[in-house]
Amino acid sequence: MKVRNKFCRLLILVFTLSPVYSYSQTKPAFMVSEITYLDKEKYVNLYAPEAKKAFADHEAIFIASTDEKVVVRGDSPGHRVVIAKFPSIEKATAFIASDKYKKLREIGAPFFISRVYIIEGN
Repeated sequence: MKVRNKFCRLLILVFTLSPVYSYSQTKPAFMVSEITYLDKEKYVNLYAPEAKKAFADHEAIFIASTDEKVVVRGDSPGHRVVIAKFPSIEKATAFIASDKYKKLREIGAPFFISRVYIIEGN
């Protein structure tokens, strides 16, 4: 019986400390931005390069970033749709609260308007 208890404790310790196990318990988060250009050229040349750096600094990767879309039902989401994947909802909300994101909003304000939301993935 003692051997079994030690084995069970060992299994619990392994699963608790294993990075694979802890990663699988965290759901990714997706930040969806629906963008309407006010000045596309400045958006592309001034805002987008800064956005790429800021997102990368917060462990986000771009899943989609395009002007091409097929509207199936409802209103068009604007000129561009961008989907960025974060490791977790906590990382995504930390990005939104960051100084880098606030600076991005200031840079981009004259170039576009947007609707942005975060959803938790599976």
